[in-house]
Amino acid sequence: MIPRELLPLLLRRTLVLWILLRLLLGLVGATVGDWLLPSVGLSLRVAVLLAIVIILDMRRRGERILWGNLGAGQPAIVAAAVVIGLIAEMTLGLVLRLSQHVMQGGAG
Repeated sequence: MIPRELLPLLLRRTLVLWILLRLLLGLVGATVGDWLLPSVGLSLRVAVLLAIVIILDMRRRGERILWGNLGAGQPAIVAAAVVIGLIAEMTLGLVLRLSQHVMQGGAG
């Protein structure tokens, strides 16, 4: 379990890494097709990549032992980051779908 005091830090760090990951995927996928609108498959891939990036970021910063001493193990941090990433993916999909609906006239 992650202590309540660490959640804002984890949320901020995860959202920054998610945005950077989505921008990177956008640069790579811009030539391939519709990369911006999240699908279930793309969202799951982004969540897996986000988990990998979070683990690498923790190792790069040398924080695995620190987080463990604060009561948050690596599995809990990765799980929380994946949940945050999936919520961000769902929010992005909802916003893009609503904006498409409004741009098409919003009938209904």
